[in-house]
Amino acid sequence: MFPARPCLLALGLLFLATACDRFRSGGSGPPGPAPFGPAPTFDYPPGGSGCSDIHLYLANRDQSEVLVIWAESEKLGIKEGLNTFDLDTASKVLSVTVNLYPRPQKHLRQCQDFTDPESGEPVVWTGVRGKVTVERFPNDRAAAGRKHTFRARATIEGLEFRDPMGRSAKCPNAITLEATVG
Repeated sequence: MFPARPCLLALGLLFLATACDRFRSGGSGPPGPAPFGPAPTFDYPPGGSGCSDIHLYLANRDQSEVLVIWAESEKLGIKEGLNTFDLDTASKVLSVTVNLYPRPQKHLRQCQDFTDPESGEPVVWTGVRGKVTVERFPNDRAAAGRKHTFRARATIEGLEFRDPMGRSAKCPNAITLEATVG
């Protein structure tokens, strides 16, 4: 009877090791919430906010999940009109992330210097592949000596995201953000 215990222990360790591999690779795991937090819901109302050259973001209704698109327009060669990119080849000067917070946020840490001292640290899911289309509109009229702003619209399609633990989530539908930036 004593030799059976090491065998049971070895079988248990083998089961745990394969379960962890299935979880990391995005395979099926045990039912219920993931031990490292939820995956993005990709459920956002229409709209968007933005700033800088091209920095667009869109939060879910309770401000616990934020989709962020950032692009270096000069390095990407973004001109007026439609510009389409594959995220896996343009990822050094184009990023798409989803910031998941443990609870709803008063301030989203986007386009502002102020950070609420009670805000939580997000788990950042990074876009690794998929299509990003950026439409740049003509410059807005600016007063003399002021920097020009412009409207920008970005649409993500078929994006796959990864969290720091290696889990993946695919955005099930196209999402469009639009705002004045510049």
